[in-house]
Amino acid sequence: MQAPQSKKRLRREIEEKRSALPPEERSRISRIICERVAERLRESASSYPPVVFSYLSFGAEVDTFPLLEFCWRAGIPTAAPRTLSKTKEMKLHLLSSREDVQQGIWGIPEPKPECPELPDTALIGWVLMPGLAFDPKGGRLGYGGGYYDRFLSEYARRHGTLPFLLALAFELQLVPEVPTEPHDIPVHAVVTESRWVAAGEEPFLPGRDEG
Repeated sequence: MQAPQSKKRLRREIEEKRSALPPEERSRISRIICERVAERLRESASSYPPVVFSYLSFGAEVDTFPLLEFCWRAGIPTAAPRTLSKTKEMKLHLLSSREDVQQGIWGIPEPKPECPELPDTALIGWVLMPGLAFDPKGGRLGYGGGYYDRFLSEYARRHGTLPFLLALAFELQLVPEVPTEPHDIPVHAVVTESRWVAAGEEPFLPGRDEG
């Protein structure tokens, strides 16, 4: 089966499984995942550029707000994207609290337009990647818009490297292999409620974790 058809089938399959999680269970597991990431941030913050660039969770995704709230309390700068639908680009804005967030395109949370823009993408140390499915090699199945792949391709062209790309996922989102195409950019690691999966050569991450 060709990659686009395989992706469509897998998106539907994982979305059904993820949506079947009861909201209270999704919230509980999300907090566990966020606590695991927060602990890693505490350990390695000085080894990274300072900004954590995170998606703002929507629907049945792993809830990123517990982790963002940790960053705000700890004084770690955070940025999130506003989606420009006409150009299919993302514009990054700095956040300091939930008060900086509004409902955006397709109902997805996004920074308010008055939030300051991130002045330089070189300040990004971590990117928390959204997606539907991931595999042990870092393969990532997104939602089909290509926003993150385009952003990261431009980042690599401009800076000659990538930030640390981390996927937050429920264990049920891990699959043996994600169908990929040449433009798909893999993540460096995946964290679930039960494990870290180191998937590639991390550009900044000190010390590989358990499988």
